[in-house]
Amino acid sequence: SMAFEMSMYSRWWMDHIAKSLLDIRGRPKSRVHALDRQYVGQRGNPDWSGVRIQLPWWNYMIYGDLETLKKAYPSMCEFCDFILRNRVMDGVLREGYGDWCAPMSDGGYVMCRAPFTNTALWIHLLDIMAEVAEKIGRLEDVARWRTVHNESRQAARRVFYRPEIHAFDDASQTAGVLALAFNLVDGDERTAVFDSLTNRIVS
Repeated sequence: SMAFEMSMYSRWWMDHIAKSLLDIRGRPKSRVHALDRQYVGQRGNPDWSGVRIQLPWWNYMIYGDLETLKKAYPSMCEFCDFILRNRVMDGVLREGYGDWCAPMSDGGYVMCRAPFTNTALWIHLLDIMAEVAEKIGRLEDVARWRTVHNESRQAARRVFYRPEIHAFDDASQTAGVLALAFNLVDGDERTAVFDSLTNRIVS
C-alpha cells in the first residue's frame, strides 16, 4: 500500500463499503459497487467483511489520515453492531471461511476451523475499534469496545483454549499463530503456547 500510493483508492473503496448496508444475512440491501459485478460487504462475517474495519485503520496507520478514519467510523460501528446482533452466540462466531486455502503437500487443505478463526479475528477487530475510538476522540465508545472485546476474549478462551497441551481449538499451526498474534494468550502462558506451536511446526 505504501509503495503504490493506495490512499485515494482506499478512500473510494471505503465510501462504497459504507453505502452497502447489510441485511440480516450479511448481504448488502442494494448493489452499489461501481463495477456492478460483486457485492460490497459480502456475507457479513469478520473474515470477509471485516475490511470495513481493517481498511480505514490500515489507511490511518500508513498515511496518518485521521479525517478518513473519522468518516469511516459510523460504517465500522454499523458492522460491529450487525455482528453482535446476528452472528455472535455465547461470545463465539460459528460460521465463516476458516483457514481459507491453507495448502497441504498432497494438494488438499489443512483447515483451521471457522468458529475459531472468525472468533479470533472478531476479537482483533474489536481491539482495533477501541483504538479507533480513542484516536478520533470518541472516548465514550472506547469503554464499550473494550468491554465487548474482553467479554469476547474470555468466551474464546473458555471455548477454545486447551491448557493441557498449551494450544487452541484443533491445535493447528494457524490456531496457535492467531492466538498469539491476536492476544488470546495470557502473559504467563505465552512461552508454553509458543513452544507448543514451534514443536508442531518442526514436527
